Amino acid sequence: MIQLSVNKFRSNLKSFVDQSINDHIPLRVRRRAGRDFIVLSTEDWESQSL
Repeated sequence: MIQLSVNKFRSNLKSFVDQSINDHIPLRVRRRAGRDFIVLSTEDWESQSL
């Protein structure tokens, strides 16, 4: 899992999303004043569903 700040994610949104989709690597985006969130491709999400 790649971890990065929300500012870095925002600055490079397209490249990080493409990387997550193409390489099947989830991204954890850290926020200073809020909850972190995960970026995950639909394909990876659906493969985890029961």
